[in-house]
Amino acid sequence: MRRPLGIVATRSTARRPDCVKRYVPTLISIKQIRLRDGEAINRRKRSSCRARGRPIHREMKMRTAFLVAALALGTAPSLALAAPAMTSTTYLTKAGAGDLFERQSSTLVETSTTNPKLKGFARMMVTDHTKSTAEVKAAAMKAGLHPAAPKLTAKQSQDLAALRAASGTARDSLYIQQQKAAHQEALALHRDESTMGTAAPLKAVAGKIVPVVQHHVDMLASM
Repeated sequence: MRRPLGIVATRSTARRPDCVKRYVPTLISIKQIRLRDGEAINRRKRSSCRARGRPIHREMKMRTAFLVAALALGTAPSLALAAPAMTSTTYLTKAGAGDLFERQSSTLVETSTTNPKLKGFARMMVTDHTKSTAEVKAAAMKAGLHPAAPKLTAKQSQDLAALRAASGTARDSLYIQQQKAAHQEALALHRDESTMGTAAPLKAVAGKIVPVVQHHVDMLASM
């Protein structure tokens, strides 16, 4: 015997809330478990990636630090750009200016200082740098070059003006300070020309001047 449709519908709709109440929590629980499991897996993956990345990151930092140190010490020639070779004209200009500054500053101090040791050193500077100027000029002529008359740089002119403005022991101290800096520059200049110069006569004369300037540097070290 068939039951009225209204009763079937009523009964099915009456059961539906129970089904929803019975199964929805289960579905939600399964979803939560899957989410928790997925999050746990992702956490393990991220932790694994970080663990693998730490040694690489540490190694990269060490390599960077080593490279910086190597460049600072000049032990990475393959990565550092090679300095352009100094031209003969540049060498002649710098050597002439350096000698001129030595002669003028030393003449000033020789006539004003009361320190016998410093007076003797200043006199030696005038003699030695007059000689080196003549030798470099002769080498330039031999190489077919005609150097211009020596001229002080702006920095050398300022140093000379400061030396003239000073007096007494203050001038002596300033002179020694300037001489130490000037001779380090001169030593580097002549060494570079003696090893990398393109004109044989200039290379030879620069090599001859290097020990003279080195002797001056040694004398200054004790002042």
